[in-house]
Amino acid sequence: MIALTGRARLVPSARGAWFFDKVMCLRPAPLEGVKELFQSSVPMPGESYRSHFQRELNRQEFCRPCHAHFDPVGFALDPFDVVGRLQPKDVYGEPFDTSGVLRYSYTGDFSPPPGNPDGVLPFASLAELGQLLSTHLESQACYAQRWLTYSHAPEDMPTDHVWDKAKHLAETLRAHDGQIRFLIAAVLEERFGS
Repeated sequence: MIALTGRARLVPSARGAWFFDKVMCLRPAPLEGVKELFQSSVPMPGESYRSHFQRELNRQEFCRPCHAHFDPVGFALDPFDVVGRLQPKDVYGEPFDTSGVLRYSYTGDFSPPPGNPDGVLPFASLAELGQLLSTHLESQACYAQRWLTYSHAPEDMPTDHVWDKAKHLAETLRAHDGQIRFLIAAVLEERFGS
């Protein structure tokens, strides 16, 4: 993470953006003119880093839509420092709050299941986020896309319809209860034919 951001301390948005790029294959567009939230702000006594961050974010209406996507996952990853060590408390010495929400679909390619028309998937911890990801169609499609990409030499990788192929491969993975051997077989069939 430190190599990706060049920072000694990460903000949840950077962690969340990294997550969406690597786990969901959704690369956020860079924004121009974005400034640090904590330029001159100090935490209130007993305030956690998350509470302080969200208090400052509430002052920046322009920033809220993107942060609503990235920050919940970024806060779930907050207990890990830039080299992956688990930390007992946040930078203010307060306990971590790793709860958040994941959306059923960020691309609009997948319809939410009946009974959850808003497509909001809450999680209380990093472990629960991991459980959600194990059945999340877009994360499975991203995983399949990575396998499809790695099955080609870079110069041979077709650029057309890759996401459509990845969605199809994710359905194969789901149909076989997440067993990777079926995904690998489907990737090889996609790559070399039957």
